[in-house]
Amino acid sequence: MEHARPLPPPVNCAGVTLIQSLIAMAVLAILTGMALPAMQQTRNRLQADSLRMQLASALATARNTAITERRPIAVCPTDDGVTCGRDWARGWMLYAPATPSS
Repeated sequence: MEHARPLPPPVNCAGVTLIQSLIAMAVLAILTGMALPAMQQTRNRLQADSLRMQLASALATARNTAITERRPIAVCPTDDGVTCGRDWARGWMLYAPATPSS
């Protein structure tokens, strides 16, 4: 009968300790906290750029429609898309004002 060979001595394991994991998570949390305000500013700027382009497109559409149909086209702020309102931040709409009968 053969004798079992003894196991080789353990090799140094290159594992990660709990302290190292906690430090890495803390560093990641700090870096994320520092990056969030910059990301928020970028998001706000992109949103404003998008709204600016949408308004420019609506004004160009109003102009083209007025030229094509040879009648005035108005742009006004709206809350519901049906009636004019006061707050441009909620949106806008194009409409052809009623012309007074001659």
